[in-house]
Amino acid sequence: MDAHATVTVGPFARGGKSRIQVEAADHDGAPEATRTPVGLFLPPLGALCVDGGTATVTRDGLVDRLVQWWEAVRERCAPLTTLVSTGENGPENQSRRTQWMQRRVAFVQQYRVTIRLAYSPPSHSTSNPIERCWGILEHHGHGTVLDAIDTVLPCARTMTWHGTHPIVPLVTPTYQTGVTWTKDAMETVEAQLKRLPNLGTWFVDIVSSPPAIRDTSLFLSPLALGCWEQGCCLAWLREQRARRFRMNAKRLLILTAWLVGWGLIVGLWPVTGQQAPPTENKGVKIDTLVTIDLGPEIDGMQGRQLRLRLVTVEPGGVIALHSHKDRPAVSRVLQGTLTEHREGGVTKEHAEGESGASGKDTTHWEENRGTKPVVIIASDIFKQ
Repeated sequence: MDAHATVTVGPFARGGKSRIQVEAADHDGAPEATRTPVGLFLPPLGALCVDGGTATVTRDGLVDRLVQWWEAVRERCAPLTTLVSTGENGPENQSRRTQWMQRRVAFVQQYRVTIRLAYSPPSHSTSNPIERCWGILEHHGHGTVLDAIDTVLPCARTMTWHGTHPIVPLVTPTYQTGVTWTKDAMETVEAQLKRLPNLGTWFVDIVSSPPAIRDTSLFLSPLALGCWEQGCCLAWLREQRARRFRMNAKRLLILTAWLVGWGLIVGLWPVTGQQAPPTENKGVKIDTLVTIDLGPEIDGMQGRQLRLRLVTVEPGGVIALHSHKDRPAVSRVLQGTLTEHREGGVTKEHAEGESGASGKDTTHWEENRGTKPVVIIASDIFKQ
């Protein structure tokens, strides 16, 4: 979900130019009202909806917009069972907000759909499509004196995105702010969330119970849902249905590449986890720094040595599958990040400065997925 900067309603100069004579106030005083536009953007269809907004954006207000939009379009979108929402991890819609997640879970259970939240880290506005829509809207209204709500909405309706005017209804309800849930109450909500390991704040699945059989996804990016009136929605659907048939092969190819790229980045398609473990080292250099015979030092340790080694794994290099049975070892990563794959399908990242131990039950192989060499110092006891 994404909201535009608050718009002050009043006879204020906005720095633009107009073909008709307009007159603004010499000094900016107190605004007559404020509006915070919230936008819904569908990249595959190039469709944009901007609601009139309320003075304050709240979590209840955002979810109510989702409910109203889905009520208007769900019959036409009956095959859809998964809504994929990508947007910024902002203060009102982040995945740790109690009221926000509770309302999302209630929506999923009511309509039997799955919501997949995929938040993006802070980025430049040019990389976020909805931000480009906001830029067009802001530039479009520079030469207009927005001195009343009745002026703000028509101004927004006359902007265009890829030759199409947005749907701009007015939202009037006032919502209570600061609504939160207790930790005990949130345990029930968290039980219905599936968070991606190590990225639980950024990637969350809210699955209906029982889960939907089909997985037909609609991408809402960013999913900032305005209050859609029934008639506006049907008109929008008719228009976008015609646009969908006019989409050319180039646009489809770009969309496919975008989806595949994001899937590889977030690790949702772990190709490496499906390949057979390597049986030979690749791009690995091992230097033995020092050894000591333990037989003369400790009774019962005849034929065993303690050694200290420096291991360097080049980018793309792998340490072949091996077992530590009868060869316990400890190690520390001095540089880079080493990815460890243990028997049973467990994968773990060891960052620079981390230490670890491998005992008799450890069978694993390791690789360097980074762009710089991984350097490890390791000590083990082995048979001569």
